[in-house]
Amino acid sequence: MFKKRARTLFIIFSAIFFCLACKIAYIQFFSQRPLAESAFRQTLSNNSVEKLRGNILDRNGIPFTNRETRYTALIKPSYMPDSEDERLKVSEALNIRGDILDNLTSKSRPLTIETNKTGSDEILKLKTDWVSILYSLNRYDSGTLARHIIGYLNKKDRVGQAGIEKAYEDVLRDNSVYEIGTVTDAAKNPIKGLGYRLKNWSSGEKASVKLTLDYHIQKIVEEVMDKNGISGAVVVEDVVTGDVLAMASKPDFDQNLIESYLDSSEKELFNKATTAYNLGSVFKIRFWAYSQFF
Repeated sequence: MFKKRARTLFIIFSAIFFCLACKIAYIQFFSQRPLAESAFRQTLSNNSVEKLRGNILDRNGIPFTNRETRYTALIKPSYMPDSEDERLKVSEALNIRGDILDNLTSKSRPLTIETNKTGSDEILKLKTDWVSILYSLNRYDSGTLARHIIGYLNKKDRVGQAGIEKAYEDVLRDNSVYEIGTVTDAAKNPIKGLGYRLKNWSSGEKASVKLTLDYHIQKIVEEVMDKNGISGAVVVEDVVTGDVLAMASKPDFDQNLIESYLDSSEKELFNKATTAYNLGSVFKIRFWAYSQFF
């Protein structure tokens, strides 16, 4: 009887230790990122700077998106000096009101301000440790091509609302964020001396989408339409394969200012190359020919 009980207890404890070993192995080899992310975020107060996203490419791999560098100034309130002169120099370099910096305290969250290359160069010349310059890419810029094809994103959550951005949202979206964090205590007060952290929480799952469009042909088509003030659509196809090499609709729109076109009479948001047209005029011609025949 004793041996039977001992064997039973041995099997039970062995099963428990086996389960624990499996759990430890799972944590060690498969759950590093979620656990590391949770630990990181428990000690930091985070600001989201940018949501990462896959690129949209032409047939040769030339990107239509993320072509222009974006400069962002990171203000670290806990390191701000008391010197008003230094704050004024930073305000002038960033072209912002001086009271924006004056209203910050050592307990304020990190502040990000977009600037241009000139402003970023002036900040770097100041060699101050409480302002850093972050480099990223603008999704769209003033030279973006094929805007009706690419579509645009919702400003709030950066989700595709039209075109390729919407059709391939699941492919382009990475569900990852580039964050700035301040090390804080339990009361969410910044801990001086531990500084600020930059972290890219990326799943590595985002992918690019390649189109049949040719970047150079698309650029030529749009330049010709703009030069001649053409309002309409142009489509260029490969006669052998049927691939669309260029598709342009004018007038087009600024993908960063979609709200300004919602009530426009010019219908900039409509893609004239794919929009259905009223065929009434065709039927009128046919009716006239029918009347003449009789």
